Amino acid sequence: MKIIRILLIFISTIFVNHTLFSQELKYSSGQIIDSIKVKREPNQTYQLYIPNNFTDDMNWPVVFIFDPGARGTIGIKPFITSAEAYGYILICSNNSRNNPFTINYKIADFVFSDAIKRLPIDTSMIYLAGFSGGSRLSSSIASNNKIIKGIVACGAGLPPKNFFNTMTDLSFSFAGIVGDRDMNYLEMINNKEYLKKLKLSNTLFIYEGDHSWPPDSIVLRAFDWLEIENLRKNNSKNINLVKLLYNKDYSIALKNEISNKLTEAYSEYMHMLNVYSYLIEIDSIAKKISELEKNKSYKKQYKNKLRFESNEEELIKSYFERLAVDAYTKADTIYDYWKIEGEKIQRTIKSKNIEASKMAERIQSNIWLWCYESGLNFKKNNDIDYFVFTNRLWVLFKPSDIYPNFQLAKYYATIGKIRKSLKYLEHSVQNGLNDKTFIKDTDEFKILENNNRFKKILSSINE
Repeated sequence: MKIIRILLIFISTIFVNHTLFSQELKYSSGQIIDSIKVKREPNQTYQLYIPNNFTDDMNWPVVFIFDPGARGTIGIKPFITSAEAYGYILICSNNSRNNPFTINYKIADFVFSDAIKRLPIDTSMIYLAGFSGGSRLSSSIASNNKIIKGIVACGAGLPPKNFFNTMTDLSFSFAGIVGDRDMNYLEMINNKEYLKKLKLSNTLFIYEGDHSWPPDSIVLRAFDWLEIENLRKNNSKNINLVKLLYNKDYSIALKNEISNKLTEAYSEYMHMLNVYSYLIEIDSIAKKISELEKNKSYKKQYKNKLRFESNEEELIKSYFERLAVDAYTKADTIYDYWKIEGEKIQRTIKSKNIEASKMAERIQSNIWLWCYESGLNFKKNNDIDYFVFTNRLWVLFKPSDIYPNFQLAKYYATIGKIRKSLKYLEHSVQNGLNDKTFIKDTDEFKILENNNRFKKILSSINE
């Protein structure tokens, strides 16, 4: 944890001495400012968004955002609506990605210190946000820094235990967001209960979506909750804001109830009970919850939901136990099992039972992620047989993905299995690979130049 301590000491020093620095960045509000260079480390840059109501005669809350692919603009966009609603400065690193934590701590240090020196930031109102690996990084930093007010954790929960400090009181507020088809869905649900045991104030917003940055409307809900959290922590009551957000949440819950999405409605009413109980009278919400608990349709939907979430846990455990062995087994017979399972998952995705479909899509994404990450490691270590296994497995679960089909086409060309190479290349083209020049210039395909089927595949590409 040495790196973290260095980072925190430095940031704390900057906070204390913030008034010694003059504001140096003067940019137009209401637009994303591209690639601001960190003064003490010019190869580090960040994107900046300043809300439209910005004035330089006061200090402003800030959200430091971490995207897993170092995509500053993509990281900022989902937060603009919230920035305008509540007056946040937004900052997203162009360098932080799914690196080791020790590397990302240094990157965060560069961005934090540079922004705080050069912008009028309210150091008592600092938030972190991130998606996937960026979410885990946000949680790690917040757990080791009492100055962080809250975080918005999208698509992933906590970092490995050695990077999440539970030895001190966790004082920040944690707003989780996850799609109902995200492979980390169950993790985020379990994470909510874990944080509750740690007595960390937290909530979870589930929306219809997969593993990606959530829409701005869902991010805004997270910041709505963080604003209520500020009232609670400061023992303050802004009745107009409370009523506004109460009515907003109520309309979402009621819409779900009217649409017969009763488990979603129940979750929303429970959220309201937890959030507003100390602020306003909510007997009507308690009554709604009680009525739903007696409702036969709700009970049926809830039972169905739990059934497939339980099935998901069992299947994932079974798959990964088998992968731990099969990844290092070269016998072709192992693919018989995975072919059956892949087809089963694809059929279930098309199921009319929505909970079954969500479960299958989450499992499919879990397998895809394992294939992608393990494949990169195998390729890096030149373990070609194992790299091929990850791509063959990937194709069995997601046949329409271009990447594994193309990798297999190259591999089989190099070992002289031309028919297999052409089969996977054809699949790549049929599923969207449309760069004829790229295919022609791929070294592995030089052996195919005079092959009639290869020429036919190329001719099928519309330029």
